[in-house]
Amino acid sequence: MPPAGVRARRPGPLRPRNPDEEYDTRDFERVIALRVRTEAVARHLTTYLKATDRFAKTIVFCVDQEHADEMRRALNNFNADLVHKQPRLRLPRHRR
Repeated sequence: MPPAGVRARRPGPLRPRNPDEEYDTRDFERVIALRVRTEAVARHLTTYLKATDRFAKTIVFCVDQEHADEMRRALNNFNADLVHKQPRLRLPRHRR
């Protein structure tokens, strides 16, 4: 079982089955996901948008729907003040 905050992706044709293998940058979010990394990206993006324009059009690329859902939650959490004031701004959950 991976440590807290780490989610190993399900094994597939491009994903290693051994969680003890070495990983590099291109493996993040494809092979192994770190909740701390997702939250750090969301925090950085929120800080940047607060310094510029929080309502500017912004595109966030994620590797799959699972990663996009985690990023959506993190962005909602870091922008809770806006979500509380204007619930329509809550990022919707992706329907499968």
